[in-house]
Amino acid sequence: MKGRFFFLSENIITNGCKQRCERILILDRKDYHQGSALIINQENGCNINRRSPEEFDLIMSWLGNALYPMTVRMDDSGEAKGIENIDEVRERYATEGQKIIDYYEQDSLVAEYVKGCIKKVQDEKEVLQCISQGNIYQLATLYIAITAREYRLVDFPFVGDVITFCLSIEDEDEEEILLSIPEIKTERKILSHVGKAYVHKTEKGTFDHIQLMLEVEIEDEGYYTRKLELKQINEEEWKTNM
Repeated sequence: MKGRFFFLSENIITNGCKQRCERILILDRKDYHQGSALIINQENGCNINRRSPEEFDLIMSWLGNALYPMTVRMDDSGEAKGIENIDEVRERYATEGQKIIDYYEQDSLVAEYVKGCIKKVQDEKEVLQCISQGNIYQLATLYIAITAREYRLVDFPFVGDVITFCLSIEDEDEEEILLSIPEIKTERKILSHVGKAYVHKTEKGTFDHIQLMLEVEIEDEGYYTRKLELKQINEEEWKTNM
């Protein structure tokens, strides 16, 4: 797995309203004697509903961008074990955080929030947990141990909620894998769910396209859907998505 990837995260709520987050990533993998590492870098910031983020979304995007490039050490199953360049990440994050504080110098709430984020990044375990439970890392490492790992969707269907699940292979051939999500675990009462995933293989034994969709039905609320996609793109597609 090496190259430029298009990442999409989309939430659809009961009234049909959608929120899309799109970004272009550079992903690479390097192998060691005792494991491997995933190198994640962002080529552009996050676009919200095909526009540049505004207001508080801008602050969160600015801070999120400061985490990268990041090199995440992982075991043979794709589980994150450490951050190789954590000192570099901390320094860059603190620098960009101070720029945000200076930019919003009259807003004490922004300053307080950013200072709290900078403090959290000093703890490698907290950063590692955040990254390893994020959509990008989970999609990028999904193919390593596709049915042996537990996946997490954070802040779905509502902020603070976490849904965990495992994938089950429904069909597979030389080019693609079709998967389902037979069961989900969450503290919120779910009336029903539909979940599926798609993986397109490459000749090198990795992937160049992954899609995942989970729809849940909430009592007295309706249906909520999370769609995720990670797709390798060429130069022409990259220019289109910039």
